[in-house]
Amino acid sequence: MECYDFEGGDFASLTVGFAGTALCHEGKDLHVSIAGMISASKPLMAMAASLVASRNGRQSSAAKSEAARVNGKKGGRPRKVDVVLPVPTKKPS
Repeated sequence: MECYDFEGGDFASLTVGFAGTALCHEGKDLHVSIAGMISASKPLMAMAASLVASRNGRQSSAAKSEAARVNGKKGGRPRKVDVVLPVPTKKPS
């Protein structure tokens, strides 16, 4: 990466630029895409995917709202039913 020759003070001088899409260091003429850094790292990509999924799951839409109303009129979410399977018995020999 372009930060190998950075010293402690150089990291403190990083700024966010290009409308929030890049880390910049004007003294070293460095502009690094944040999306590029994330896509180059599997752990960061997994974290980003998790955040997007979490955010999308919380979003409400007109269809979700209508479905919740209809379900509520029917008595709400059905209760979970424990299914008991019969235990096979041994046949006498």
